[in-house]
Amino acid sequence: MKNKYYIFLILILFLFFSCASLKTIETVGNDYFNLANEYFNLKNYKKAIEFYEKALSYNKNIKEAKLNLILSYQNNKEFEKAENLIKKEYKEKIDDFNKKLLLLLGNNYYLQGKYNIATKIYKVYTNLYQDDINGFFNLALSYLKQDNEEEFLKALLECYRLNNKFIPALFNIAEYYFNKKEFNNALKYYKELSDIEKDNSEVYYKISLIQFNKEEFEDSKINILQAIKLNDKNSNYHILLAKIYAKVYKDKKNTLLSIENAFKNGFNDLSYLNSQVEFSILKEFPEYLELLKKYNLY
Repeated sequence: MKNKYYIFLILILFLFFSCASLKTIETVGNDYFNLANEYFNLKNYKKAIEFYEKALSYNKNIKEAKLNLILSYQNNKEFEKAENLIKKEYKEKIDDFNKKLLLLLGNNYYLQGKYNIATKIYKVYTNLYQDDINGFFNLALSYLKQDNEEEFLKALLECYRLNNKFIPALFNIAEYYFNKKEFNNALKYYKELSDIEKDNSEVYYKISLIQFNKEEFEDSKINILQAIKLNDKNSNYHILLAKIYAKVYKDKKNTLLSIENAFKNGFNDLSYLNSQVEFSILKEFPEYLELLKKYNLY
């Protein structure tokens, strides 16, 4: 009976110390994980990799460490290691961890310039997770890299369907139509964007430029003034305002003032000024020639 007691006591002590040891090991793993996160946030990916790997050597169940390790590999351009870890961990089942792994796999190919493979992964992803806007946006970017404009736009419009306030999609849709000179479509999306990005001067500039081309001059003036209010260092904004003053108002004083503001901000393309019909009359003004001399452009 005494021997059984001792054996039972020894087993209890062994289990106690084993559990304590296991807890200590997991704690060390968590400490390394937290330290790795510090380096990750500092963008020191080499050190982050070192400590994520140490964290996982002590506690292989920290899923967030695995995901951050993959991101660190990618940021450190160690794409093969990232791919190997993704494929080791990925399981064909629907859950948050595998969802993130699949997106990271697509990104891994995209970052290497393997856009055709990235596209295939993103299509698998969007079929599985049809309500995730990130997958469709990344799919759009991969189509763009392959000059597939039709599929690029289709994926962007799917992003817009999922969330019509998703700024990256709105901006790229607007830019697509602007570059295609489909100005009515472009204007629609730029205006929606301006309701969200109220401090984005470039959006107001593009709206003003479209309205100028559509001869909606009053609205064009309002929007270019808003762009300049947000950013008075962009010479293109001042040139557009000068064109409005010259073409619509025949306002010599404000035309020259706007051109001078453009010169102050580095504009020096006289060939452009000479080619614009709105500025053809400027050569008749002595003040314009003086302005050119002032900025060593004559």
